[in-house]
Amino acid sequence: MTLVQGPRAGGAERSFVKIMRSECKEAPRPVMFSCGIALLLLALAGTARGESLDGRIWVPGEQRFAAPAELAAAVRRAHFVLLGETHSVERHHELQARFVAAAAAGRRPAVVFEMIPRDRQPAIDAWRAAEPPDPAALGPAVGWEERGWPAWSQYQPIVETALRRDLPLRAGAPADTTVRRVGHAGLGALGPESTALPGLDTPLPSRARERLLDTLRAVHCGLPEHAPVDRMIAVQRLRDASMAERMMAGHKGAGAVLIAGHGHVRRDYGVPLYLARGAPGRSVVSIAFFGTVGKQTVAAQRKAAGGTLPFDFVWFTPGGVAAPECASGPNPEPPSNHR
Repeated sequence: MTLVQGPRAGGAERSFVKIMRSECKEAPRPVMFSCGIALLLLALAGTARGESLDGRIWVPGEQRFAAPAELAAAVRRAHFVLLGETHSVERHHELQARFVAAAAAGRRPAVVFEMIPRDRQPAIDAWRAAEPPDPAALGPAVGWEERGWPAWSQYQPIVETALRRDLPLRAGAPADTTVRRVGHAGLGALGPESTALPGLDTPLPSRARERLLDTLRAVHCGLPEHAPVDRMIAVQRLRDASMAERMMAGHKGAGAVLIAGHGHVRRDYGVPLYLARGAPGRSVVSIAFFGTVGKQTVAAQRKAAGGTLPFDFVWFTPGGVAAPECASGPNPEPPSNHR
């Protein structure tokens, strides 16, 4: 396992990594902590020197960079693959299409869309019944752009990839009427419906709840005292549990790939939490695609995400937007990442 990869890694750096790893392996805990700090500083050295993060892949849990082939291998192994985008960055949708193809190697996972409410699944099925189905026609069929999402053409490569591999397409979001009910009265408004959604009968862990609150504050540039915080959290939980349930339904045990905003693929309070509760033992890989505008170091990316990057991999790309001046927490671009 190499900390610094590719042409940016000099021989001296590689040697230092090997020495540090061998010396730290059996060290007492205080020494291991110091070693970890040293390795993290080395991992960040490239960006500290002004090298661009664009096109690089960060592994937060191991504080190192990875090669695309490692990420592709992780996608092929995982039962559930979560691909978290910034909606407005076209490059992210190109990468999602690429990893849908990787996930489909030797199997037919369902592709679940955050952007399509479950009550529009019949429109997907009717579109699919055409001979042949036209990828350009799916967006209008489900009311894509009228719902405020970026141009359907940006997402079309994902659907083209799914069609080439004959993958099922699934609507992942709860119906608008359900969202309104929960937004008005909380999760109790679901009644028996909640039993079909994994994990909604269990409160969020306190740390996860605080991070979700930090996200909501950042997205909305602060929350007034009278803000219906509990109901806002309930809506977010409803969305994440709904997507998890659609992924769990999958396709004959072949797993699923989620296309969603990166706020939904966070391991601390997002869809992975509900997958763990509803399908324990199934492997999950969470991948976030982040733009680098205004955030050209890993430290800056971490700060923009509220002090943590709760994903298995983060692929940095050009694009995105700088955080608004009011934001001090998780990626406020755009609010629809958390809607």
